[in-house]
Amino acid sequence: KWGKGFRTVASSATLVAMLILSFNAPIWRSAVLNTGPYLYTDVYSPLSESEFKSRYSIFPTFYHEGKSSTIFAFDIPGSMQLRIDGSEEVGDAERHSLEILLGRIPHLFHGKAENALLLGAGQGITARCLLQPGLQDLVLVEPEPARYQATHHFGRANEEYWNDARLIVEFGDPKRYLSTGDEPFDLIISS
Repeated sequence: KWGKGFRTVASSATLVAMLILSFNAPIWRSAVLNTGPYLYTDVYSPLSESEFKSRYSIFPTFYHEGKSSTIFAFDIPGSMQLRIDGSEEVGDAERHSLEILLGRIPHLFHGKAENALLLGAGQGITARCLLQPGLQDLVLVEPEPARYQATHHFGRANEEYWNDARLIVEFGDPKRYLSTGDEPFDLIISS
């Protein structure tokens, strides 16, 4: 029904349209995509672009689309924050307190822990608290390598725990690590 000439013209027009659209494609801004603007449309929509930028300035320090999640660390005036798949994970004072308690309380109850297993990196504060004098080894099992990399952007808060020689980092499924490993641990903490 359709002639060869029509198909050639239609194919050429489609190719030209695709080229034009590829040069005019919107820029994906990871900072905006990971802050959940769709949740706050009623707050954002009345603002002009310049008002939005001045009120909600976000300065990305780390962004990585990992195997299982998108990791986004950013600096806002007075605070560093970490978001996983757009959900705020760490950054506020309460979370710091929680990570400190996760690292300190097990030491208090055990007394003389020599080795520990930490499941998940968090912001790295729990790892820093676990690396107290007397602990010989800390095995950190993190399923998402990008999340461990993101903790390097919180060095002031976690005192650069990754430089401690007693730290052993494993990437993979924590459940699998527990089920296949035969090493006994004095402390096992899930962050």
